[in-house]
Amino acid sequence: MSRGLTFEFEDVVADCDDRVVIDSTIVPTEWLRRMGWRGGQAARMLVDKRSGSGGDELAFAMAQSPTDLVDHMAFLPQIRAADLRAAYIEEMWIRNVPLQPDVRRFLAEFDHVFLGCEATVGPAQEHLDVPVSYLPPAVDQIRFGSSPWPPTAIDIYAMGRRQPQLHDALLDWTRTDPSRFYLYDTFAGNVPIADHRQHRAKLADLIRRSRFFIANEAKVDEPGQTGRQSEVGYRFFEGAAGGAVMIGCEISAPAFDQLFPWPDAVVVVDESGADAVERLIELEADTPRWAEIRRRNASGSLRRHDPAHRWRTVLDTLGLDEPVGVGERIGRLEAMAETVDPAAADAGTP
Repeated sequence: MSRGLTFEFEDVVADCDDRVVIDSTIVPTEWLRRMGWRGGQAARMLVDKRSGSGGDELAFAMAQSPTDLVDHMAFLPQIRAADLRAAYIEEMWIRNVPLQPDVRRFLAEFDHVFLGCEATVGPAQEHLDVPVSYLPPAVDQIRFGSSPWPPTAIDIYAMGRRQPQLHDALLDWTRTDPSRFYLYDTFAGNVPIADHRQHRAKLADLIRRSRFFIANEAKVDEPGQTGRQSEVGYRFFEGAAGGAVMIGCEISAPAFDQLFPWPDAVVVVDESGADAVERLIELEADTPRWAEIRRRNASGSLRRHDPAHRWRTVLDTLGLDEPVGVGERIGRLEAMAETVDPAAADAGTP
């Protein structure tokens, strides 16, 4: 399930750049089978010394974590045969640097490394001899941002990770009024999904029907994994794209203000949940403000946070020509943004 956003990125890029071909080789996710698969691929490479077929202008390896890159080593001949090579690692925390020797050796094969964690760029650059850049998350804005919005049927939607005290405060609030609908996950962990496109479409439908959406920093409940590193989490991009009014705790990630530079992108509440109900009541009573926040979030996302915007950054960084399809998609997103909030375009924001 956690890789659905990655697959969505690839789908959009392949759709708007007709030069892109996705290698959909299946890698086992269960640990023992994955180790066996890696061993088999390594043995095959030792026996088969042929180089890749060549002719590719760019090999672009996407990985959720640094250790995922070991799977990509099975495709090393094809990667080496490409004119340019770049890697994108969605999650690499400062505590993962210095890198494991096999990961560092593999990254040396690339001309550029993109990271989804901004604060890790500097430390990673100190350990690599190739340029390192920040590439923020993105979501399919056409899937999440299409208008008109359906009527809101969910008062508060909190997906995935949560802060227990804030969650309890929201539960108490909804218990006082049975007409309120608080949607949250009743399971924890990563689970298989049959179709990532259906999963992402259903998620977009739920967010677009939500008045308020809980969004917090990446892996807010995993300080041991992140080393308490502050990064802009995926929920911000999904919530804003769906036109929800986002509720979250104080954000210290430096990139946030550059990514969401408009008023009330997130309505900040205390982690204890002490003031959450008060903020929600204020917003419910101020319908014009609620509607304006919604329009700004959606229009700002359409103008900034689609995979086509990220792919344009990649191509520009690597000095590659941009295909017509990328510009056409971004133009379509701009037209959608003007429909959602023409005043933002007139004011030059975001």
